[in-house]
Amino acid sequence: MSHSSETCIQAINQLKLNGELSFDIAQMPLPICGLQIKRNCSGGPFQLISALGFLSLVTLIIGLGFLVVGVPWVLVFAMIEVLVMAICFFVYAKHVTDKEILLISDYQLFVIKQMGKKIESAVFNRAYVWIEWDENTNQSIKLSSSGRGIFVGDLLNHQAREVLYSALKKKFRHAPASKCVDELHTSLNQYGVIVSPLG
Repeated sequence: MSHSSETCIQAINQLKLNGELSFDIAQMPLPICGLQIKRNCSGGPFQLISALGFLSLVTLIIGLGFLVVGVPWVLVFAMIEVLVMAICFFVYAKHVTDKEILLISDYQLFVIKQMGKKIESAVFNRAYVWIEWDENTNQSIKLSSSGRGIFVGDLLNHQAREVLYSALKKKFRHAPASKCVDELHTSLNQYGVIVSPLG
């Protein structure tokens, strides 16, 4: 097993998704290369909690100050504001770990897509996969073959999605797996997309 293949399989195992995938990780053909596209979130979980705590504390201190001078309604609205902020931060935090993983062997493409708690996966033969620009779904890229399909590029802005689409269309079917992944990685990094090569 190559270093690249080991790194890819370790990265997938860290996700603890094996029971939710449409393929068995142990049966993946080797060698395999891959890349991971992550949502562009500026803060991690600790930073989010710290920011929420600080904003909530300031808001409640202001509300308590108004309560002391005899205006209790400000505290009520401050508590409502803290609750709304907590809900917004929670919704945002659910999607901090969103990612799309493309694993490419010489003959197959494995796709894992994690959006919140929803996990989708698909396996395609590289020679027979259809790569389509889907105008109906916010211009996503649709990979399909034999009645199965999955959308990729949802975490990318429009320009980066176009770059991914053209790179997949040009290089995907015939280039060796490692060259294909390198091309995708290089193309997407030019647009500031957070792409981690696996391997």
